[in-house]
Amino acid sequence: MAKILRLGWILVREGVISKEQMEQALDVQKRKFPDQSLGEVVSRLFTIPEEEIETIFINHILFHVVTDWFYREIGQKMGKTSQEIEAIIPHITLTLNGYTRLATRKTTFARKGKHFHPTSSRTALSQILAEFDRIEFVSTLGDPLVFSGVQIEYDVQTQHLKIGDQSIGLQVKVRLTQMMKGSQKAAEAAG
Repeated sequence: MAKILRLGWILVREGVISKEQMEQALDVQKRKFPDQSLGEVVSRLFTIPEEEIETIFINHILFHVVTDWFYREIGQKMGKTSQEIEAIIPHITLTLNGYTRLATRKTTFARKGKHFHPTSSRTALSQILAEFDRIEFVSTLGDPLVFSGVQIEYDVQTQHLKIGDQSIGLQVKVRLTQMMKGSQKAAEAAG
């Protein structure tokens, strides 16, 4: 799987904040708001609507992870590379119903007298749970392949994606194989 860019760098690349603002936000997050995501800190510091940051997160991270996984998974099932599958399925349309970001908080405690007190704390995004109303695989070979109510779990640390319905990759493989055979037969009949 391709390395996923961090949200801060994407916000810089998209012109939402400058590199200096990103560095300032990371510093403020570390010192004052360790329990908040970078997006929340950027929104607070620079009065950028959280909806704008969420949209960037969805378009540049979540959708990228899901489509990359499908290209790789279908390619493995068909014995083709992701690039070969992308030539057959040039577009995957994702209709997101909603998602949840789960964070892990890590706090270090030290004993001072009779009590333990936190000495440091850090919160990191650990998992993304999402549900797609519709996933449509637009193929160059025929009708699109459509799936509804697809749930995913994405582990941010390991970059492992789990699809609720594991048969989707196999179903796409079967349909693409059928369409490829039908296309081949049509070409032979025409030639």
